Order: sequence, then structure tokens, then C-alpha cells
Amino acid sequence: MMANLILRLSIIEKGQDEVEKSIVTKTLALEPKNTVAEVATLLRTKTQDVPGSFLKMGPNSEYGLFLPKEPGSKGGVWLDPEHALEDYMQEENAQKIENQMSDEGNANMDRKLYLKSGDTIEYRKKMRILKVRTFDNTMRTLMVEDSKTVEALMDVICKRIGIPNNHEYSL
Repeated sequence: MMANLILRLSIIEKGQDEVEKSIVTKTLALEPKNTVAEVATLLRTKTQDVPGSFLKMGPNSEYGLFLPKEPGSKGGVWLDPEHALEDYMQEENAQKIENQMSDEGNANMDRKLYLKSGDTIEYRKKMRILKVRTFDNTMRTLMVEDSKTVEALMDVICKRIGIPNNHEYSL
């Protein structure tokens, strides 16, 4: 049996000034066998009684766990709800995880990105607004899920704006 994994879980929300900030941070002892979905549910349960922490939050399905490459960074990887924490803990998985990163595809990073005890994981909204300009110069505003790959997003975006062949386009 592996030892407990100690993680800091930070709930990130946009304030009235539209700036993202941590509204609650909890340190939890978890088992590596826990799935990411179980950790998210546990975090919500443990913070229910914190005043104001869930006044603005929507359902659990609108949020996900995000492992930033460094605290406060926009770069990192979204953790898949169906995977166990241990899937993100093995150093040999660092290259695979780095390739999934949202803002960089290169592996020339000073810090290998894999989950270890003491890390801070962010619980944040997966959905965001994306403005797309089409060929006829019209702007379309769509809600997209940040935790999806660009390839998966292109399927959704093209279907919503009526483009039949998404392989000829990119973001």
C-alpha cells in the first residue's frame, strides 16, 4: 500500500473585478488510488461549511482539477476525472502529461510536471467564453471546455458554427 498523498487544493473563482483568485485552500491527505472525480467531490464536501465558498459555485460538472506547472500559472494540465491520482504521480508519465499541457507543447521545461505530495492543485471552472471570427468576418461567441484538447474543441466549434469539415481549420 502506498503512503498517503498530501495535496493542497485551491478553489479558484473570478471576483467581481473579473480577476481569478483563490477563495479557499484546503490541505487533504488522499490515497493515490482515489480518482480525480472522488477528490473533487471530497473537496466540495470538506468546504461546504466555509462561509461564502459555494455561494457562486455551480454544479460539480462545471469544475475540474488543474495541475499548474507553477503556482498561479495558466500553463498546466487538466486532470481527467476518470483517472486515479497515481496515474499522474509516476515520473515516467511526466512526458505524456507535458504533451497535454494547454499553453506549451514542448518538453524543454525546467520542472517535470507530475503530481507529488505537497503540490497545489486548483479546482476551477472548465468552461470559458471563446470568440471566433469566421471567414465572413462575423464574430461568434461560444462556451468551450478548457479541459478538452484543441482537436476535440475544433469538433465542437465547427459543429456549432456549421462548418462540416473541421480538419481544414484550427485555432
